[in-house]
Amino acid sequence: MKNKKAIHSILLLVSLLLGALVLFYYWKAEVLIDIKFVPINIMILVLVYIATQFLKRVLTKNQNWWDWLYYISLITIALPVFIGSEENVSWLLPLTQFGVLFLIVPVLIEGANTVKQQKG
Repeated sequence: MKNKKAIHSILLLVSLLLGALVLFYYWKAEVLIDIKFVPINIMILVLVYIATQFLKRVLTKNQNWWDWLYYISLITIALPVFIGSEENVSWLLPLTQFGVLFLIVPVLIEGANTVKQQKG
């Protein structure tokens, strides 16, 4: 039981770190090419983030409403690849920069919930 809690905490920290790295990349983005042709290392970070989310679900065997929020980020990361153009970059770049926040939000909610459960 203690091992599950420790692994869960480690997965939360890893998710937070990965989400922050991806978030910083997108917040630094200034032009369409930055969000349309994302470097492979950022895509690998996103894939590892998805894997940590999957491992957390397998480990805890429960679904919370906030577990689905990171899908918003995945959609906003994928949108520029498919529909990005110079004509819509004025709204697509801010949308993507806002959307990647949802990589961090579920981790923070789950972390706060975990701390609350351990105290109570």
